[in-house]
Amino acid sequence: MTDWVEKLRKVVDASSCAAVGRKIGYSRVAISHIYHGRYGANSDRIRAAFLAGFGDGPDCPFLGHSISPTECVDHRSSPMPTSDPARFKHWTACQACPLNPDKKDK
Repeated sequence: MTDWVEKLRKVVDASSCAAVGRKIGYSRVAISHIYHGRYGANSDRIRAAFLAGFGDGPDCPFLGHSISPTECVDHRSSPMPTSDPARFKHWTACQACPLNPDKKDK
């Protein structure tokens, strides 16, 4: 199994096939087929889209997988989410993350 498929499986396990598909512009079904090793067509385009969306950035300690640099910046620099407990936990983790160059040492 290729490294990118293993990364895809970790990302899907942490979220869903639908969420991964939406982020990279492919259907839930295509992501599910790759996840389960049943994708019969050439997956080079999906691989490129997945790596652009999830594989080129740092390994996020909170999510447990690599994310794009843009996604990392978006999470850590967004305003504090007060209406979604899951997003609040993620935002709080970003504020104390060792990868955050804006982290304020206390």
